Amino acid sequence: MEPFRPNAESYTTFSAEVVTQPEGMLPDTPVLTEAQAESRRAKQAPKWRLADGHLARTFTFAQVSESQAFTHRVQGLSHSRNQHPHIFVDFKAVHIELWTQAKGGLTRNDFDLAELIDQALDMP
Repeated sequence: MEPFRPNAESYTTFSAEVVTQPEGMLPDTPVLTEAQAESRRAKQAPKWRLADGHLARTFTFAQVSESQAFTHRVQGLSHSRNQHPHIFVDFKAVHIELWTQAKGGLTRNDFDLAELIDQALDMP
């Protein structure tokens, strides 16, 4: 697999695709209770875990270039939705933590973004 090499054209195209994803960011989404967050995690983001009020997942890749390309895709997704995940890159691993900082907890938007990030794994 050839590594993703971002340029202005690919970023614009990717961003345009992301904007059309289901529902987008909902501005007045309430903070979920712990039980609501666990229920939504089980249904919508089963590979993610709840940790300290955040939704977290670590992705591992065979090559550094794959982790960099994935991080770029996640940044595009996040930017298009005006969300700001914490992304930690360690060589071939990418650790992502999601929560709505402005609300001080997890909202539906975080789970929607987690679902899109999981889909980004399958993007070329």
